[in-house]
Amino acid sequence: MAESWQSKPTDQAAAETAGRYRSVRISATVVVVLAVAVQAALVGTLPVLAVGAVLGAALWLWRFGFGGGWRRWQQGRDPTGIGTQALVVLVSLILTAPVLALAEGQGWALEGAWAPIGPVMLIGAFVFGIGMQLGGGCGSGVLWLVGSGDRRLLATFAGFLLGSFWGVPGLAWWEALLPSAPPVVLGAWIGWTPAIIAQGAILAAIWWRCGAPGGPAWRLAGVVGLGTLALLLLTGRPWSVTWGFVVWSGQIASALGWQASADPLWRDLAAMLAEPLLHHPITASDAGVIIGAALASTMVGRPSDPPPRHLLPWLAALLGGIAMGYGARLAGGCTIGAVLSGIASTSVHGWLWLPAGWLGSQVGVWLRPAFRL
Repeated sequence: MAESWQSKPTDQAAAETAGRYRSVRISATVVVVLAVAVQAALVGTLPVLAVGAVLGAALWLWRFGFGGGWRRWQQGRDPTGIGTQALVVLVSLILTAPVLALAEGQGWALEGAWAPIGPVMLIGAFVFGIGMQLGGGCGSGVLWLVGSGDRRLLATFAGFLLGSFWGVPGLAWWEALLPSAPPVVLGAWIGWTPAIIAQGAILAAIWWRCGAPGGPAWRLAGVVGLGTLALLLLTGRPWSVTWGFVVWSGQIASALGWQASADPLWRDLAAMLAEPLLHHPITASDAGVIIGAALASTMVGRPSDPPPRHLLPWLAALLGGIAMGYGARLAGGCTIGAVLSGIASTSVHGWLWLPAGWLGSQVGVWLRPAFRL
């Protein structure tokens, strides 16, 4: 009886402490969100930031990412995540491709996520796939996991910045060694309607073969599809993630004294790097994903995973981030910019990215135990 009586004040004190901590975290998150929103409003990217925030909250709520779904199949043959991914891409295709077709006919200033195809793109996707499993998430996954408070992913984020910075000269070197072919757009090649039907049939078959996940999967697909369409209409391009890391890495390097104008491989980007932090629409949507996940996780109160105590998982996060940043430069984007938005734009490179990234992901899964993951 004595032990039971003594435990009540202790439990109550712990609950009060947790409540105060949550209140402080909510207040701090709201202050940060408002500060970022004001900055975006000043440079004219507040609507893009808002769309990114909705996407970030949705990705966190449904714990959606390509890396996790691929790993669950490659480790345990669980197809649910892949089925959800197919549905998300299918809805994005249905919403995005007709608008691109209409824009082509009307002369609107919209363009799809179209990228060159060739060995460099395949190498980049393979490297990205490895990094995705070591780093703990794909491009968008890194953003929403950082926003939700996952401390190991901060190392992945830092590595992503480093890899993106090195990837700019790396792409030039690889392209000189192994030239790529121009983008192939199915909508322009066989017609937009046949391209949408053919791709839609493949995606629907994958979704059905993987158990036809419904309910939450449909809601997630609707949010992501509408978000991708909104970004297309607001920015002129569908959803993209990894270019934001390039801009941020260049701006950080510039703040440390590096001069983009003195580097022939960065000279064309010097003016963009001199712009305010959230001026570029992709940096605004990336920041939105982070703050959307931060706001959702704070309000719901679901705790993030505890940080690992051993050094190896942290090393894996850093190396995985570097691989993703570098690989994304070579591959024309990540699982969002290349696969989701690429296929939604009827770009062949989105389909070619998949097998190369899948093989890299499998290698990453094999490497995970060596890093205590």
